[in-house]
Amino acid sequence: MVFSTFDAITSAARLEQGKVGHGGVNTVQRPVETMTGTQMVPVRLLEVDDDQVSEGRLAFA
Repeated sequence: MVFSTFDAITSAARLEQGKVGHGGVNTVQRPVETMTGTQMVPVRLLEVDDDQVSEGRLAFA
């Protein structure tokens, strides 16, 4: 499950304040279709650490 955030760095700081472990903010490239063709745009995300969730993962992007 991925939660939307406008600012992954701020979300990471809030998780840290709440003692919620995470893997830090990562930047990945994602293809986006535009009128001029496909453009690669950066997306910042962070994943919540939880070894007890074997079915999936939680993230903010």
